Amino acid sequence: MNKTLKITSNPYRITMVVKLIEKGDKWGLRDMLTYDEEDPMVEFNTEYGGYISRYYLSTFTKDNEGIWLEGSDETLTIDGENKKEIVEWINSVTKKKDNGEPKKLQELNKFTEIVHKLGEKMLEESEDYAEERVNTPPEKVMITISIKGNNIEIPLTATSYDGIVELLEEEKEYVEKGY
Repeated sequence: MNKTLKITSNPYRITMVVKLIEKGDKWGLRDMLTYDEEDPMVEFNTEYGGYISRYYLSTFTKDNEGIWLEGSDETLTIDGENKKEIVEWINSVTKKKDNGEPKKLQELNKFTEIVHKLGEKMLEESEDYAEERVNTPPEKVMITISIKGNNIEIPLTATSYDGIVELLEEEKEYVEKGY
């Protein structure tokens, strides 16, 4: 799979090569290092192989603003349009081959399945606890789950595990729409 993209930066019209570096990929000078972190990196090089800079993907995608990639040379800049193009490319590269879903959506699906499997037993236990020990009706007990995966971190609070699943389904809709 090709993890490089050639772009022409705005506004200075400089050709750059963008490289996506994910866990397990070779990187660094002469690709002598193996990347072992969960958060991928986005690396920028000149079209002739000269290193410019690299960013963690989580940092790079925080906003839609342009970036001055190298502090001593203002021509090594990308604008919001370039950034959008790069993010769209990254999303297409990181889709899983078997079902075409982005990794974040895959994780949400996995967590939804886990909540379904564990929810019934945990709900029974929480209902018993609420009624016997606290004298609180089960619908008044708040369930909080913090979901943290490679591509997501979501705190969820609801009065039932069905409510948690509904929140996960809403989050999946946002991801599918690209929000």
